[in-house]
Amino acid sequence: MAFIEEIYSPLTSMRVEQVLATEFTFQEIYDQLKEDIEKIDPDVISDKLENSTTSTPDLNTDEPKPLDKLLSKYNPLN
Repeated sequence: MAFIEEIYSPLTSMRVEQVLATEFTFQEIYDQLKEDIEKIDPDVISDKLENSTTSTPDLNTDEPKPLDKLLSKYNPLN
């Protein structure tokens, strides 16, 4: 019985509300960023990505992969 009371305690309810509010806030931020990125000229994005990859040679082994995918996506020749 104590377990059920612990699950449904007001504190637990507050945690759930905080998590849901945080998720909602993150989704709003993501949507706004996505909207802002879609307004940018793809050539500008491609140039910035190209500069990022050449100006930071000390990337770890996992970091170039997403940059390469983005470069491929925004490459003006594609």
